[in-house]
Amino acid sequence: MHYIIAQPTAEEACQAFFSIQSLLIPAIEESHGEMEINDLFNMIQAHMAKIWLVFERDSKKLVGAAATETTEYPRHSNLRVTFMGGCGMLEWQDDLDEAFCIYCEEHNLANVEVVGRKGFQKVLAPLGYEPAYTVLLKSVKEVYCG
Repeated sequence: MHYIIAQPTAEEACQAFFSIQSLLIPAIEESHGEMEINDLFNMIQAHMAKIWLVFERDSKKLVGAAATETTEYPRHSNLRVTFMGGCGMLEWQDDLDEAFCIYCEEHNLANVEVVGRKGFQKVLAPLGYEPAYTVLLKSVKEVYCG
């Protein structure tokens, strides 16, 4: 690994959330209003989501972050990557993917699934990811949850 991948505890992630949020806000802003950064913070506190941090090995500079959750299906469970962001993602995505795969093996999870924009198909294909299904969205009403 060229980068250090860390998975802080929920408490550590909440304490460092100010630093982490700037990496994930651009991805969250693409979620069609399904989530805001405070919702992710609350999910981390409730142990419903996990944060992964990517640090440069030499400088220890934080360059990336990802949020994941475990998705349970009747036949198996998956690690779902819900948000990912940072600087130089093409340089560290292999290391982060390796960490995801190790986590899946250790926790008996069958797959890593990535929820993201269509551009991720091309970027992640060399790592073995392939389209599984398509999600289409049609807005029928404006909903506000205050």
